[in-house]
Amino acid sequence: MALRGVWQLRELAIRYSLEGGSSRGVRAFVEDGLVEFAKKNPQIAITTKLEPGHPNVHGKYLTGYEKNLSLKNMDKGDVAKRIQLLRNTLGRKTRKHNEMWYVERDFVSVTGFPVNTKEVGLRELPADVERREEVTAKYEMSKMVDEIGIAGVAKVLTKLKERQAAAKQAALDRLQKKERVLPTE
Repeated sequence: MALRGVWQLRELAIRYSLEGGSSRGVRAFVEDGLVEFAKKNPQIAITTKLEPGHPNVHGKYLTGYEKNLSLKNMDKGDVAKRIQLLRNTLGRKTRKHNEMWYVERDFVSVTGFPVNTKEVGLRELPADVERREEVTAKYEMSKMVDEIGIAGVAKVLTKLKERQAAAKQAALDRLQKKERVLPTE
């Protein structure tokens, strides 16, 4: 397959035997269809090897990815389809359409929500943001220091941090496992 106009499959090695029954379809493809395929795809270096055993095709891609497919007991048409499959593959592992993935970044979008963070369930709603701003305006640091002193402010701040950490952990525990799936490669 072409990615940004560059074909990804670079080398194709077809291995088969002259006498084996499982190589019958591969021999027919090599005799009849391989030259036509090579003319249509000049960007691919195609090699054939006679080896004992079951036939297979091995593709090497521009990205360094390699893929090996069996051609055992296939007819000529199926062999052509397998080789087309290798040609039409990107040459890298792709994610499933329903798999969630995240890119960790430390910026906030225009809406005020964090973007691409692991903590999906911890986004603040606009009402929460407004309430927090009202509370901070109501309890300014200088007023608190005047009323309860520096030691009291320190106690309040440590309690707030503890409650915040507990709430954050509780929210993470409530998240379903499937919502926190990260890709594995």
